[in-house]
Amino acid sequence: MNIGQNFALLIEQITKLFTAFFNKTLILACSAQLASMVAKFIISSIKNRKIAVKEMASYGGMPSSHTTFIMAYVFGVALDPKIGWTSEIFTFGIVVSAMILMDAIRFRGTVDKINEQTRKLLERTGNTDIIMPKYIAHKASEVVGGVIFAFLYTFTFYLFFYNLFP
Repeated sequence: MNIGQNFALLIEQITKLFTAFFNKTLILACSAQLASMVAKFIISSIKNRKIAVKEMASYGGMPSSHTTFIMAYVFGVALDPKIGWTSEIFTFGIVVSAMILMDAIRFRGTVDKINEQTRKLLERTGNTDIIMPKYIAHKASEVVGGVIFAFLYTFTFYLFFYNLFP
C-alpha cells in the first residue's frame, strides 16, 4: 500500500467512526439520560421548593440517570427490528445493565457507609475542612424509577422518532 491508499483507508475509517455516532440506539440512550437528568432537576426543585440545578448531575436522585441510560439502550436494542430480543447484543445489554443497577444500589451503598464513618471520624478530630458527599447511592425506588422512565422514553422515541434516524 502506498501513502495515498493508506490516507484513503484512514479517511474511510474516520467516516465510519462519525457514522457510528448517528446510531439510533446510541442517540436514544444519550437523549434518555439527558431527559432523565432534566426530570431529576424538576423533581428535586419541586420537592425542595427551590431551583436545584446541581441535582441534574449529582449522584443519587429520582430517576437514576445511569439506569435510564443503560435500560433505554437495552429496550432500544430489543425493539429494533434489525436487532431484537433474541440477539447477542441484547443479552450483553442485560448483563451490563444488571451490573450497573447492582452498582447503583449495593456498591455505592457501601461507599455511603464508608463516607459516613469517615465524616464521623473527621468531626471527632475537629477536621471540618474536608467536605464528604452525603449520599451517592440510589434507593431501589430511584433505580426502578429509572427503568420505568427508560421504558416510557424508549416507547415514545420509537413511536415518534424512530424513522428520523438511519
